[in-house]
Amino acid sequence: MERSRISSRGQILIPQRIRDRHGWKRGAELWVTEDGDGVRIESVHQVQQSKTLAADDVFGCLRHKGKTMPISRLAARVKLGKTEFR
Repeated sequence: MERSRISSRGQILIPQRIRDRHGWKRGAELWVTEDGDGVRIESVHQVQQSKTLAADDVFGCLRHKGKTMPISRLAARVKLGKTEFR
C-alpha cells in the first residue's frame, strides 16, 4: 500500500510502481468508480476489453471428460430446456 495526496485541483498522483505495473502512461484514460467505502480506478482500455468476448477468447477453456456430443444433439436438448445431457 502506498500513500498519496489530493492536490488543490483534485488531482492524485498514482505511484510510479503501480503505473508501471499496469502500463499506464501519460494521457491514459481511467475509470474512477465508487466501490463500497472506497474508490476503484481501472483502465478504460481494460474495462472495454473485458466486456466484449469472442468465441475464440473462451474456446477450449473448459475441459470435458468423457464422450463428445454432436452439436446438433446438444442444441436440440437446449431448445427443449433439458438440464441433463446424457
